Amino acid sequence: MKNSTATLAVSLLVVSALAAGTPLLAADLVAGELACLPLGEHAVVTARTAAPLAEEESLRAYFRRLSHEVEDFYWVEMTFDESAGSWWAVLPLPESARLARKSLEGYTGADRTAAWWKTKETTPERDPNRDLDAETIRDKASVGRHDRRDWLLDGEPAELDRWLATQKYEPAEWFLARVDAEGRVVERTPMRVAPIDKECRVELTDDQRDEANELDIGDTAAWQEGDVPFHWECEDISRRIDVDGDEGQQVCPVAIVWWPAAAGGLGALGYVVVTDDDPRRPEASPSRP
Repeated sequence: MKNSTATLAVSLLVVSALAAGTPLLAADLVAGELACLPLGEHAVVTARTAAPLAEEESLRAYFRRLSHEVEDFYWVEMTFDESAGSWWAVLPLPESARLARKSLEGYTGADRTAAWWKTKETTPERDPNRDLDAETIRDKASVGRHDRRDWLLDGEPAELDRWLATQKYEPAEWFLARVDAEGRVVERTPMRVAPIDKECRVELTDDQRDEANELDIGDTAAWQEGDVPFHWECEDISRRIDVDGDEGQQVCPVAIVWWPAAAGGLGALGYVVVTDDDPRRPEASPSRP
């Protein structure tokens, strides 16, 4: 990112084009705060509306991880709490995918990581250095590139660079949207970001905890159908909804292994859960599908 008039002009044109292609930012839809997402626990996003929704409209929470290659969102439908006069939605469990460190090639400033991300967002190039996993991008990156990262573009480079340096895991990006009966976004909130933190604490209500045990997750891209949610755990997801609104697709592949029985030979089939701190687990990579 060099400070030249030509580069700035191109950047502004691209940002304007991206913004022109997005739905109207919400005037009467206000998102609540989401300070962090815990590992091993569910987080909740909230919202308030200035007026009731139109008939057959609904609210959705869209979410993804801050991945370098894969930028498509998933969504969950929000529930209205009449007693509180507000909306809420439970997010799935984030996987312990690590945030990769990228630096803009040829850039000599101290904020090289922030420069990589800002260049990625303000130019047509998905990969400023042309060193990402091209196969992953081709197979698992079809929609999200068109969603403007408001939080990233508005931040100061030095501050953004310091914040990125503190992130062990890929943060979660999210926004809320009012959708029509066909699932088309009518209006939406700006995109926000929240860190993934083992020390994060979230209190769920009884209704939210019940919802967390049987989540319905919607896709926004064809490649997501029948695939593991990218960098989100399969646990507690009971149903997937594809881009055409069809329900009941395969939720998640099941990892089955054999292990030796105490008396020798092969034992029963079982499901092995390996945590981020388990020595059997290899280092997670944000480019892993």
